[in-house]
This record gives sequence, structure tokens and C-alpha cells, in this order.
Amino acid sequence: MTRPDSLREVPPTPPSAVVFDLMEGTTSSMQIVVGTAVYDLSSFKHPGGELALFGMANAPHPLQLLFQYHEFTPERLLKILAPYCISAKPATVDEVASARQPFERVIELRLRIQRAMKSQLRRLRTWETRFTQTLRLLGWPAFVAFVAATANGGPSVRACAVVLYAAYVHAVLVWSLHGQSHVVSGGSDHISYCWSCLPFAPHSLAWFMQHTVLHHSFTGVAHNAHAVTADNHVAFDPDVRFSGVLRLSPDEEWQPHHRYQWLYAPLALGLTVWALLIDMFLLATKGQLQLYEDTKVVLAGPHEGRWLTGLLLGSIGAVVGAVVLGGMPIGSFLAAMTLCSFTVGYVNIPTHTNLLTSHAFDGDDYFASQLAESTSYGGHVANLLTAGLSKQVEHHIFPNAPFCALPLMTPIVRKYAAEQNVRYRSFSSFGACLISWYRQVCLLSLERPHGAH
Repeated sequence: MTRPDSLREVPPTPPSAVVFDLMEGTTSSMQIVVGTAVYDLSSFKHPGGELALFGMANAPHPLQLLFQYHEFTPERLLKILAPYCISAKPATVDEVASARQPFERVIELRLRIQRAMKSQLRRLRTWETRFTQTLRLLGWPAFVAFVAATANGGPSVRACAVVLYAAYVHAVLVWSLHGQSHVVSGGSDHISYCWSCLPFAPHSLAWFMQHTVLHHSFTGVAHNAHAVTADNHVAFDPDVRFSGVLRLSPDEEWQPHHRYQWLYAPLALGLTVWALLIDMFLLATKGQLQLYEDTKVVLAGPHEGRWLTGLLLGSIGAVVGAVVLGGMPIGSFLAAMTLCSFTVGYVNIPTHTNLLTSHAFDGDDYFASQLAESTSYGGHVANLLTAGLSKQVEHHIFPNAPFCALPLMTPIVRKYAAEQNVRYRSFSSFGACLISWYRQVCLLSLERPHGAH
């Protein structure tokens, strides 16, 4: 089913752009198509805010984001959407059921988990919300303490400060930023999730669309792997920030420099946070987010422009002020960010790609695609240190579940996968997962025909 062009074209922007301005409430990018019916969600009050509505309207497949997070029956969903229909006829039950069909197994599994863990999920969600709020309250005091320790302390004090601040930034990124993007710990809003506690932060829409919507659809799919949406847009996983540098799929064209990726892959893996910072800078200077290869999101309007500029200048000003006025050695800050970049990259990236296969969600079976491209490792300790990043299978099946609950879901998910004859990929430890990832990187460094497995 093709989405009408009028829902994506908002003059005077190019036809391949959608406009997003939270402050001004652009409505043309808040419409969803179900069968032949069109629904305008611009006045719908969603707990996730405008970001969730924009994600629903611009997801790769009809109603995808809704069924990734909710278990509505077609009849109940039609009742919810009825006041927002702007077409001559509303969608039929069969049309909604058709859009729901690719998510049937995921919905069935989530319902099974909720029946088995209802009280635990509620209790852990409350705890995680309080924990992440505490993390954010500690943010600027932690930065001031880091500046003071590195400016006035000796080498050993500086080294300890670098390690401790890197650990704090790691905790904020994996617990607060990641958790907020899935509305795990308190909901999403216009203010960037991390700006309240870090001297840098990604734009809220950019992170939500790139991670929550696209990464959870095209997990591990590189830029040139040619996955497509229901509207035939060429799509990819923006979380895979090494396309062209690393060959991460047999569907990627082999380049001569890939011959050496076995050598430089460990370094590239540790540049995750720096890539995030570069993305933030480019977004603030260009004012556009690459949604699909042929579609950009224009962050339009004076409010959005001022907010982007303020975010960029505030980030630079905080660090420059700490160096000039606080006496912080710039090398200490760079060391802390680099250490954090390595920890986030190493605990995260190896669980997101089953490199020797390429199974993007194509609108057929969301459950099978997520289990094919996700991996879990370790137990409760690894899960606490990584805020759920070690349990990617469980997280992709139940993205808004409390991270602390993910290891408790493992037996249920593993049993259900066996019943459905779908492989559940897991490793006993982080080391085993990393070794498997690196072994596949080495295999993909070999020159083989395009698409050969």
C-alpha cells in the first residue's frame, strides 16, 4: 500500500522531505494511512508526546510503531482512531488486521510475558524511573566535580576522575537516553533527554526516529544493503554508523579497504559516542535529518532552529567554559568521552548484528526478523551494567519493558522461540559474544561476490 504523496509533501519543502516542528505543530507529518483511510493524529494526546505520533506517521510500515508497543485488537484500535478519520470512509477491521498480522507473534509473546510478570513489570518500571531521574539530577554536579578534580588534582586524581566521569556518562546514555527513547523511564518530550545532565545531547526527534523507529525495523542493515519500506523508500539502520568503513553484511559491496577491517574494526567499534556527537553537530548545522535514503526531515520553523542552535552553542560553551574558566585540561575531557565511547560501543554493537545474514523487517514477520538480527549475552550483572543492551532479543521483542526485567523474560522468550521453530541467539558471556562478532567481521573482510554468504 502506497502512502499518498500529499502526506509527505509540505510546500515549500522538496517533495522528498517531511516537516517537523514541535512548537508550531505541523500536522501534515502526523497522518497515518490504514488501507484506504487517512487519520490525522495532530490533536491526539499521546503519553509519548509528538515524537511518538510523528514516529507512527512515518514508520516504515502501516501502524508498525503502534503494534511494536501495544497489543490492541483491530476492533479496539478502530474505536480509538475513529474521531481522527479525515477520509470519506474509515478503515475496515480486515485492513487493520492486515496491518497487525506481521506482529501477531510478537503480540502473543508480549501478552504471555505480561501475564507471567505483571506485578514485577510494574514494580521495576517504578524503580527504573526513579533511578534515571536521580542520574539526571547528578549530571551537572558530576560535571562540575569532574572539572574541579581534573583542574586541581594530580595525575592519579585526574585518572580516577576520567574513569568515574566516563562511567557516569555511560550510565546516562544506556539508562536514561536509551530508556527515554522507548518511554521506559518517564516518557519523552521536546527537551533532549540528556541535555539536563550532560554538556552534549542529540536532538530528541533525531534519536527517536533513528533508534526507536528505524533501528528497531532494520536492525544491522547497512546504508547500501537496499532494504525497503512499504512505500518503497530505501531504508537502513542509522545505529550502524560504520557503513562503508566496515563491511557488516554480505549484502554490502566489498571494497579493497575492507581487506583490513579485521585490523581496524576494534578501533571503529570504540568510536560510537564520537559518531553520535558528530551526528549532533551535523544535524544542528544542516537542520535536516536523513530519514530514508530518499527522504529527509526538515526541522523547520524559528522555534526549532533556535533550539538546535542553542543546543549546539550550549554544548560547545559548556566545554570551552570548563577549559578556560575552570581550568579543566581538554585532554581529560577527551579521554573520558573516548573511554565512554569504547564501553558503550563494545557492549552494544556486537549484540545488534548477525553479520552473516541479512533479515530486515520487510512487513512479513517482525518476530522472525528481530530474532535473526539480535543477540543476547550474560545474565543479571551484565544486564545491570549495560541497561538491557546485553539482552537485545528480549528488548527488541518488548522495547518498553523495564530493562531490569529483561533477564527474567529470557526463559519465556526462549521457550516461545522453540515453539515457533525460530532460533534464539545467545551467548553465556560478553567475551563470547564479542569474539563471535569479531570472527564474522574477519570473514566479511574476505573478497566475495556481492550477496554471497
